[in-house]
This record gives sequence, structure tokens and C-alpha cells, in this order.
Amino acid sequence: MSAELLREIEGLKETRDRVRQIVQKAHFEIGVAMASAGSRSIEEFLAAFSLSSSDRPYEVLPAV
Repeated sequence: MSAELLREIEGLKETRDRVRQIVQKAHFEIGVAMASAGSRSIEEFLAAFSLSSSDRPYEVLPAV
């Protein structure tokens, strides 16, 4: 393989690892929030967590 291709592969692996860390953190935070709210399912939690967009402390990204 060419050096350029190997660098690109390494960059993709690093991106994959960063995304995996972000997802794991988000999964943990959702679990903590669900437990704090006393929710037993994600559906129950989401139904109770219907804040208006102006009250959200984060930016909602569009689905890809």
C-alpha cells in the first residue's frame, strides 16, 4: 500500500476511535439521566423529556 493510503487509513481509525468515545459517553449520560428520572425504558424517558428547543443546553444536529 502507498504511504498516502496508509495515512488515510490511520486517520480513519482515529476518527472511528473518537466517534466510539463520544458514543460511549453519550450512552452513559443517557443512562444516568434515565436513572435519575426513574425511567425504565428509553421510550418512557423520551416521552417525559420533551423540552422545547430553546430550553435545550445543547445543539441538536440534523440526522445524516
